[in-house]
Amino acid sequence: MKLIVKFWYSKNPFLFLLLPFSYFYQFCFWVHKLSYILGFKKRYSSPVPLIVVGNLTVGGTGKTPFTIALAKLLSEKGYTPGVVSRGYKGKIKKHPQIVTAQSDPAVVGDEAVLIFNKTNYPVVVAPQRAAAIKLLLANYNCDVIISDDGLQHHAINKDIEIVIVDGERKFGNGWCLPAGPLREPLRKLSKVDFIVYNDNSNVHRYSMSLLPQKVYNLVNPTLQKSLSQLPKTPFHVVAAIGHPERFFNTFRNLGYSPTLHSFADHHKFIDKDFDFCDVSEMVIMTEKDAVKCSYLKRSNFWVLPVASEISAHFLKDFLIKLRRLDSPTLKTLEK
Repeated sequence: MKLIVKFWYSKNPFLFLLLPFSYFYQFCFWVHKLSYILGFKKRYSSPVPLIVVGNLTVGGTGKTPFTIALAKLLSEKGYTPGVVSRGYKGKIKKHPQIVTAQSDPAVVGDEAVLIFNKTNYPVVVAPQRAAAIKLLLANYNCDVIISDDGLQHHAINKDIEIVIVDGERKFGNGWCLPAGPLREPLRKLSKVDFIVYNDNSNVHRYSMSLLPQKVYNLVNPTLQKSLSQLPKTPFHVVAAIGHPERFFNTFRNLGYSPTLHSFADHHKFIDKDFDFCDVSEMVIMTEKDAVKCSYLKRSNFWVLPVASEISAHFLKDFLIKLRRLDSPTLKTLEK
């Protein structure tokens, strides 16, 4: 899988052999979407505004940190947000399911647990977002809902669509799966409400930056170190995310040369995965990975959180768009 992902972001002639499969994928995608457009399959409409945060490409773009930041922004502005998620890679036997402090990432998905831990807002997971929304509204007084992912989920009507783009890798070769990284053709960009580039720059009108914070100990979070206080002795960095190089570059840019360990996105960690080190060696990981490793209770595990800083242009235009929605709840809040 790593090899073909590398090909997606290069001009490898091997990928031309996959183009027929790519066209077939697009055809199936179009037929599925058309079944909802023509009314053969019914779409669910949320009674409160539904904001979808998604991406066009396979792999990490910063969608989950953005969702967390957006939920906090809505709360600061007086809204009561809730979040729905597919619970990707989770093994839910009964769904929809409400995420709690005791939820197992292996069951509800690592991203859902991370969102709940970082916001303490209601989070419900289900493969069918409509079922998740119904359970969320039945149990919580939410007046706006964020769907973490779901841009390609046609069974729901979306009030605001936000696409997060990896500013470094962008769209690769511009082809759809499996010849390229796209989940759907690029023409989708002309139909969404906002395109936000995760690239730590001010080049685009709508952008976001992922800012590293202090590392904290996984067993005892009160123990913290600034990035400038990391040991001069060798340490390890672990990432099981869609684009681990972005995380690794945080340390490289600071002049560190840690031993790097990448795993598949959403990898379920077991104790054996860390046979590369002993308890005396520092291991730093992402927050998404930390929720899956807390049960190991290793005092040498440290976590690097990131804060999502969203451009002022986006915040202004997004709130204008949200308040213009024909929602009695929002009209009351605006008065």
